[in-house]
Amino acid sequence: MDIAKHLSALAERVGVRVRELQGRARVAHKAPGDLVTEADRLSHELIHAELSAHYPGVPLIMEEQDNALGVPEQCIVVDELDGTNVYSRGADEFGVTIAWLEAGQPVSGVLHQPARQQTVIAVRDQGAFLNGVRLALDAAAQLDDHLAIVEINRQLPEVGQKQLMALAARSLAVRSLGSAVGGALDVLRGRAALYINWRGAKVWDFAAAALAVEEAGGVARSCRGEALRWDRVAMGAMLACNRTVADAALACIDVE
Repeated sequence: MDIAKHLSALAERVGVRVRELQGRARVAHKAPGDLVTEADRLSHELIHAELSAHYPGVPLIMEEQDNALGVPEQCIVVDELDGTNVYSRGADEFGVTIAWLEAGQPVSGVLHQPARQQTVIAVRDQGAFLNGVRLALDAAAQLDDHLAIVEINRQLPEVGQKQLMALAARSLAVRSLGSAVGGALDVLRGRAALYINWRGAKVWDFAAAALAVEEAGGVARSCRGEALRWDRVAMGAMLACNRTVADAALACIDVE
């Protein structure tokens, strides 16, 4: 828990700086539909400096740097500003997320939303907590009666568009937030039963989120229903509040 508390405190301190820059941060394009801002770079510098000092020798896998395709079994993965695109347009779903991986699995993680003052801390076999309150997801929830959150962007495969419609027909309604932290927090808070990102995401988007969902009693799987693998940077994921919801979603999707 000590590492998780340190990562949480770091994310919250950096979140203050990121929020202060919103609306004023310079924006550039990394690729079509993929922005980077002054806040991303500042967050990277602050987090990299502190983690390097506190955990010398532990590899840092961070969005705003060049990384190898593979992920070592022990490392720290970081999204310095998750939801940059929506952040740059003034929305408040953005966040900072950090996770510690040990033996190839997330064991400590934090998700922090600066604008909403929400922080989730999760530790393997010790639970997940939102602002200090232990989280427990609804084991009886049905997808038909709840919202589903999906990532709709330029990375959505053509087949995913059809599957999205199938998912919309099966759920109460579908939303898109443009932030993995925002989607995970809506599931953890019971505002949605499901969050899916088909393609285009990275290990730092999901490591802390998947750990928190599992520690709260939910299900974290690939979009094929398989166990998530943390040995590569590129990935997709499905986070559900229970197995019934996960199975209902899997009946709608089939991603190659």
